[in-house]
Amino acid sequence: MSPTASHSRSSPVAALRRLALVIALVMAVALAVPGCSDTVQAKSDIMRIGLVLPFEGDAAAWAEDVVTGLKLGLGEEAYGVEILRRDDRGDPTRAAEFVYELTTDQGVSAIVGPLMTACGLAAAERAQALGVPLITPTATHDAITADRPWVFRTCFTDRQQGVMLARYARSRLGLERVAIIKDISNEYSLGLSEAFASEFLRRWGDVAVELTYRSGAVSPERLAASLKDVEFDAVYIPGYVEDAAQVIATVLTLVPDDTVTFLGGDGWNGDDLREAADQWPSRLFYTSHYVDDPGDAAVQAFVEEYAQLLLRESHTRNRQPGAVPETTAPANAFVALGYDTGVLLREVIRAGGRNREGIRIGLETLLPTFAGVTGSFSRPIGSDEPRKQPIVLGWEPSSATWFRAN
Repeated sequence: MSPTASHSRSSPVAALRRLALVIALVMAVALAVPGCSDTVQAKSDIMRIGLVLPFEGDAAAWAEDVVTGLKLGLGEEAYGVEILRRDDRGDPTRAAEFVYELTTDQGVSAIVGPLMTACGLAAAERAQALGVPLITPTATHDAITADRPWVFRTCFTDRQQGVMLARYARSRLGLERVAIIKDISNEYSLGLSEAFASEFLRRWGDVAVELTYRSGAVSPERLAASLKDVEFDAVYIPGYVEDAAQVIATVLTLVPDDTVTFLGGDGWNGDDLREAADQWPSRLFYTSHYVDDPGDAAVQAFVEEYAQLLLRESHTRNRQPGAVPETTAPANAFVALGYDTGVLLREVIRAGGRNREGIRIGLETLLPTFAGVTGSFSRPIGSDEPRKQPIVLGWEPSSATWFRAN
C-alpha cells in the first residue's frame, strides 16, 4: 500500500494546494529580499536531511526505530533525499555540535531529532540560532519549541501528558493521595512531575510525598524508609523503564498490591516495563503516543506497511523468496512517531518546500491540523503551540495486555 493511500486523512489535495501556494508566495518574497535566502545549502538537486539521534548506547534501538518509521513515512520522496546520520550518544553537547556541522558544513535543509529531552533542548537552541528547521519526533520537554519558530515536534509535550494523566487519575480512577517518585538528574522527569502534581492538586487531590532518585541509581532501602509511614493510593513514576521497575518492586514490598495504582509517563514503554519488572502489579496506567487501534483505518494501513517492510528486509537478508521475517515485532511508538514525521515532511516536500525557509513555512502551516497515526494536532485559541492529545494505556487484573483507557 502506498504512503499516500495509507495516510489520506492527513493529506487532502486541497490542503496541499493551499500549502504549495503559501510556500510559493512567501519564498518569492524571501528571494526578492537580499539576505533572506539560505546562506548554506546543498548545491545539487538532492535534498539533504540530517538525523541527530543516539545510534549507540541504551537508546540505540529506539533511534533505529525512528529512522525506520521516518523512511517509511517519506515513501517515494526518500529517493530524492540524502539522509545524513549523526550519533549524539545521548550527549547534549554532541547534539548541538552536530546541528552546527550539518547546517554550516553539510547544507542540510532540515534536521530530525534528537530523541531525548536534554539533547533536544541543546539542539533546539542551536537550530533556532542558525535558522534551520528542526523537528523532534520524541523529545517532550515544553521548552524545546517554546518561542522557537524554527523548532517543531510531532509528539505531545510533558505538560500535555502530565495534565492528561492527572485528570484521568482523579476523574476516572478516583485516586486521592499520590506519592511522586522522580529522577532528579533528568529534566524530562522533573518537568513531567511538575505538570502532573500541579494538575492533581488543582483537582483537589493530595500529593502525599515527593521523593527523588538519580537515573540508574535507585536505592530500594532509602526509598522504602522514606515511604514506610506514608499513606497513598497511587505512585507516579515519571522516569524510564529500568528505574520504574525498581521503584515498583520496592513499593510492593511495603503495601498490598490491590491498594495501589502505578502511574507513569511515555518513558515507560509498557511491554519493556513488564519484561524488566521483577514484580508485576495489578493496576498500571501511563501516557503513550501510539496504540494499535483496530478501528482506525490509517493506523491499520501503517501497521500493514510496517509488516510489509519487515518482510522485504527479511527477504533481502535471507535471499530466499517467501522467507519468514526474522522478527514479527509490532510497530512501537518510536516507529510510529518517526513515520508521522516522515509523512509530515513528505507533504511539505510535495508542496514545494525543499530549502530551509520553505520547510519551516510548510511545517508551521501543516502541523496545527496534522492528523497522524500517533494522534491529531489542534491549535488552541490564543496559543502558538499546537496541542496533541496523549493516549492513556492501562493494565488491570483482568488484562491480558495493555488496553486504551481514554
